[in-house]
Amino acid sequence: NVIATIVHEFVHQFLGNLLTPHWWSDVALSEGFATFYEYYLSSMVEPNIRFMEKFTIEALQTALLLDCDINVRPISYDVQRPLDIGRMFDIISYQKGGSVFRMFHYAFGERTFQNGMRRYISTNKGRSVTPDDLFASLEISVREDAKLPLSLDVATVMKPWIYQSGYPLVTVKMQDGELTFFQEHFLYPETTLNSNRTWWIPITYDITPGQTKQFWMPEGTSQVSLAEDGLPDGGFLLANPQQTGYYRVNYDEDLWIRLITQLNGDPSVVSPISRGQLLDDCFKLYYSG
Repeated sequence: NVIATIVHEFVHQFLGNLLTPHWWSDVALSEGFATFYEYYLSSMVEPNIRFMEKFTIEALQTALLLDCDINVRPISYDVQRPLDIGRMFDIISYQKGGSVFRMFHYAFGERTFQNGMRRYISTNKGRSVTPDDLFASLEISVREDAKLPLSLDVATVMKPWIYQSGYPLVTVKMQDGELTFFQEHFLYPETTLNSNRTWWIPITYDITPGQTKQFWMPEGTSQVSLAEDGLPDGGFLLANPQQTGYYRVNYDEDLWIRLITQLNGDPSVVSPISRGQLLDDCFKLYYSG
C-alpha cells in the first residue's frame, strides 16, 4: 500500500498537476490514469507483490460490479452543481477509468500507448485538457505504428467507453468451423429497461497451444463471425486473456466444458488473472440469470 500510494501521488505530478482536467467532468483524466499507473509502475518497483494481478481484483472487477447498473454515470459526466463535484471522485473515475485506459494500453500496444502518452504530456503541459486532447495524441502514435485500420481512429473507438455508461457481455460460440462473438449490454437482472448500447471492443482470444488472435468488434454490431478450424482434442478457447478488456465473457456449453476440463486437469496452463476472471464472470453470470 505504501508503494502504491506513493506511485499514485507521483503520477499526479504529471497527470493532474502538469496537465489538469479542463473541468470536473473529466476527473478520470487525472484519477483514472493515476489508478492504472499506480499498479503498472508499482509492478516494476516491486515485482514480487504482483501488482498487475492485484489490479484485476481490486480495480477492474470492483468497477465491473458497480457498472452493471443502468443508472450509473459514464466516465465523463456533465458537472453543473458544486454538490456533483465530490461525487466524481468515485469508482467510475478511479477504477473504471483506470481499467479503460489499461484496456487501450494493451489494445494499441504498450509501446504505442506510451509514445502517445509522452506526446499527450509534452504537448499539453501547463494547460488544462479534455478527452479530445488525449485522443489527438494517441491518434498520432497509433497512425505511426499502424495499430488501427485506416477506416478507424482513436476517438471513434474510445468515445463509447468514455461517454457511455456500462460495459458489454461478450458471448462466444463455436460451431461448424465458425466462431461467433456476440455483444450485449450487461445489466443487473432486476433492470426493467432495455438497452441497445454497444461498444468498439478489442476482442482478444487464445486458442491452445498459444495462438493469440485479435480483432475489433464494431459499435452498432451485435455479432461477428469468423472462420475458425475446430479445436483439437483437449484444446480450449480463452477470450479476453489476462482480462485486459473491460467486459465480461460467456461461452457456449462445449467451450465451457473444455475450459473446466483444463482447469481440473492442469490449472497452471491458465494464468492466475484469467482464472480469477473466469470465477468472477461465472458468479456474475449466474446471478444475472
